[in-house]
Amino acid sequence: DVIWIDASICPQDLHALHSHQKINHFPGTFEIARKTNLIRNLKRMAAHHPKEYRFLPRSWALPSDWTDLRAHFQGRRVKPLIVKPSRGSQGNGIFLTNSLEVIDNSGEYVVQKYVHPPLLIDGHKFDMRVYVLITCC
Repeated sequence: DVIWIDASICPQDLHALHSHQKINHFPGTFEIARKTNLIRNLKRMAAHHPKEYRFLPRSWALPSDWTDLRAHFQGRRVKPLIVKPSRGSQGNGIFLTNSLEVIDNSGEYVVQKYVHPPLLIDGHKFDMRVYVLITCC
């Protein structure tokens, strides 16, 4: 039996599964699936391994990093930032800005320095995703 769900499963429900049942998510999936959580985790790793995480552009997870983002804007002209809703998908809600005023400081967003020029394939931006199948624990 395969159980396909669109959300993370809680540990209690996982323990209720029979040994022959398989599921497409595991507890804690949201730590990498939500953009704000992913950025927090990547920043933690970058603090411990700065050379290996040089690829990560300057990033803020809102609302918790709002004060740091506001300080980034103080007294300087800011290059474009890309703003992404934490729970968004398929490009919905993503925008570029040079202005702090257009960013909702109460919502869950990831704000990053915009990498220019972006890498394109046939003139189009793209996502590269890696899917992993864990067959045992």
